[in-house]
Amino acid sequence: MKEAVHINKFKTVGISISIVLIILLFIAFFEYIFLRIIGFQYNSLLDLVLFFILYLFLEIPLAFITDAIPKALKSVGILQTSKGWLPFILNTALTFLLVGN
Repeated sequence: MKEAVHINKFKTVGISISIVLIILLFIAFFEYIFLRIIGFQYNSLLDLVLFFILYLFLEIPLAFITDAIPKALKSVGILQTSKGWLPFILNTALTFLLVGN
C-alpha cells in the first residue's frame, strides 16, 4: 500500500512538472519569435536559454524594488497614490535596462 502511495505521488509530480515545462516552452517559443521580429538574434539555443534565465533572475528582485518605490513614496507623503505614471515609468525603464544590457 505504501508503494502505491509513493508511485501516485511520483506520477502526480511528474505530470505537474511536465505540464509546467510544456507551458514554459510554449511561452519561450513565442518570446523567441517576438524577439526575432524586433531584431534580437541568438547564435544558439543555449544563448537564448541563458538570456531567459538571466532575465528571470534579475527581473524578479528588481521588480520588487520598482514596485516598492511608489508605495514607499506614498507612505511618506510624497505621492498621493502608488498608481499612475511613476510605476509605469519605473517598470518600463527596468525592462529597457534588462533587455538593453
